[in-house]
Amino acid sequence: MARYYYTNAIIWALLVIATLFSFEAVSFAYLHQHALTIAMIFACLKAHLIAQYFMELRDAPKPWAIPFNALFIVATLAIAGIDAAAAYF
Repeated sequence: MARYYYTNAIIWALLVIATLFSFEAVSFAYLHQHALTIAMIFACLKAHLIAQYFMELRDAPKPWAIPFNALFIVATLAIAGIDAAAAYF
């Protein structure tokens, strides 16, 4: 039981650190063009951690877990691609 709380504390700390890093990375002026891409990458990482550990998707059957994880990747790549294309126009 103690290991469960230890794991949750580590995941929570990683979520806080990812939030702080995304805020700091977006705040820099020279990264302004790619701020949305950076924020989306950190958001995808945080969503994956939440789904795996707090929604217990890591214990779900593979036919449920694989499409759910693929959704994070596809959504992040789509938004990052749109942002990258918009930066050049």
